[in-house]
Amino acid sequence: MILYSVVAEVPDDLAGDYEPYMVDRHIPDLMLTGLLAGASFLRGDENRYRVDYRFQSRDEYDRYIAEHAPRLREHFNEHFNGRVKTSRTVWETVRDF
Repeated sequence: MILYSVVAEVPDDLAGDYEPYMVDRHIPDLMLTGLLAGASFLRGDENRYRVDYRFQSRDEYDRYIAEHAPRLREHFNEHFNGRVKTSRTVWETVRDF
């Protein structure tokens, strides 16, 4: 299992738009690629959010990055005028207990 984790720091004036956009548009668009096994959307303190996208294999993740990520990132950045800071980390399951 591959976990693709995206953390976002959202400016105060965009906070009211961020959650609805992610829930109603961005995450569903990623799910429509047919490559994800699932996703979790989390809210932290001080307008910080995290989305954990789950892929069954590295190949599915690589296909998402190559075929879909550029378009979806561009739409995200256009929607928020490039003002939401994001960081991305890829995790690979070593062992489940």
